[in-house]
Amino acid sequence: MRALMRDSLSVPDYVQVLRRHHAALAGWEQRESAWLHASGDADWRYQPRSPLLEQDLAALRATPPLPAPAPPLPDAGSRWGMLYVVEGARLGGRLIARQLRQRLPDAAPALSYFELGHADPACWRRFQQRLEQALPTPQSRQAAVDGARAMFAHFHTHFALETAA
Repeated sequence: MRALMRDSLSVPDYVQVLRRHHAALAGWEQRESAWLHASGDADWRYQPRSPLLEQDLAALRATPPLPAPAPPLPDAGSRWGMLYVVEGARLGGRLIARQLRQRLPDAAPALSYFELGHADPACWRRFQQRLEQALPTPQSRQAAVDGARAMFAHFHTHFALETAA
């Protein structure tokens, strides 16, 4: 993610960011596909990110990496915590997309992943309502916190590769 903030950001740098996002998300989305589909309600539904990342990579003539194994999942509350991290990223994606349009115009055809939040800005509030319904007990909320921490660590592992690359 640091690469997105550099003044010297290039299309190859951006491709690497997209590839890292795909590696981190695709395995989790594959494992949780049925649950993600069933977790929605009339007001909120999960929108898969991997297809958007694949579309963006294809627009830049790049291929997605193999999915990384998803973080361990001890219980249902953990799932909601992991999903909280993924859904929350939509908020930052809106800002990132705006910045990329200005700083890296060649990336304009490949912003569907980061622009996901533009389509429905109220989605975050509806997700929060769904989250509260799904986590009615202190134990389920603690499990969600643990799941969120696991997902943040999972993302951190993939984004830390930027410094090694």
